[in-house]
Amino acid sequence: MTFQYSRFLGYEKGEDGKPKIVPEEAVIVKRIFQSYLSGYSIVKIKEELESEGISSGTGKKVWSTNAIRYMLRNEKYIGDALLQKTYVTDFLTKKSKKNQGEIPQYYVTGNHEGIISKELFNLVQEEIARRASKRKVSQKATKTEQGKYSSKYALSELLVCGGCGVRYRRVTWARNGKKKIVWRCINRLEYGTKYCKESPTIEEYSLQDAIMKAICDAVKDKDELIDTLKHSLRVALNAEDDTVDSATIQTRIEELDSVMMDLVELNSRSSASADYFDQKFKEISDERTSLQGRLRDHEQRQIITQNNSARMRELFEILEKANFSLDEYDEALVKQLISKVTVVSAEKIQITFKGGLEVEQGL
Repeated sequence: MTFQYSRFLGYEKGEDGKPKIVPEEAVIVKRIFQSYLSGYSIVKIKEELESEGISSGTGKKVWSTNAIRYMLRNEKYIGDALLQKTYVTDFLTKKSKKNQGEIPQYYVTGNHEGIISKELFNLVQEEIARRASKRKVSQKATKTEQGKYSSKYALSELLVCGGCGVRYRRVTWARNGKKKIVWRCINRLEYGTKYCKESPTIEEYSLQDAIMKAICDAVKDKDELIDTLKHSLRVALNAEDDTVDSATIQTRIEELDSVMMDLVELNSRSSASADYFDQKFKEISDERTSLQGRLRDHEQRQIITQNNSARMRELFEILEKANFSLDEYDEALVKQLISKVTVVSAEKIQITFKGGLEVEQGL
């Protein structure tokens, strides 16, 4: 496995020839992953690193968004390695090409010491996929395209209309030389009452005050809240638990492979009709495909369960450490604690905390 240490932040070549963690660089790597998971965009991460004069993997003070994006997807930061991502197409010129299935790739776990946990890495991959899959709500050529992830305002991701389910957008109203910031349903903003007839316009300061009040009220007794969330997590994990015996399924797949090889050999020596063997091959292939599908579904459920568990543990840490005697709106805290804010009416919102707790709050 090749490791481009001169361009790879967080590692240097150890005395044994294996990657060795550089502690001061590992702090930066962890910060980038945590920042992205907390809601920061890649551009925002880049701007913060540059403003603090932090050097990139190449030693430069200017960061590339592509480099940050590559870091967030790189399995080497959890100690694993995907081999043969590229291959040499010309041994004389040493010209290489990205491997897109031309040659086999091999995934090696525990290849070296990881900088971040697999739980954090999986959560970041989930967040990358979530941001990439955001559908475009706005159909008009508006200034802010709702389908594009925005980290500037937490509510751009969280605030939705209780009537039509479409997100709200931040709007500046100017009247008689005075400006006022409000939030409006995108459907109502762009199409009037055609698709959403009753969504209210909410002034930003009222919205922010209501959200901070709900957060402070919810965590007055942090221990009780944490116990409630832990109970919810246990119930959810028990509900998601399945009885799939992956080892038994894998053993059966290996048995089918063996039977298939025996059939191939028998077919070459037998005088039986080809139709007979074709039917047997199909039966084995169908069962094998079904079993592989069950294994994939089981593995996917396990990843989702692990991610939910990791997300809840992160929430517990935030609740235990944070100071909630806050008088001002805290954008970062809202991103960390809240998963959704629904506008019920002009007088009321419903706030859904990460972990499933829901509260109604007056405006």
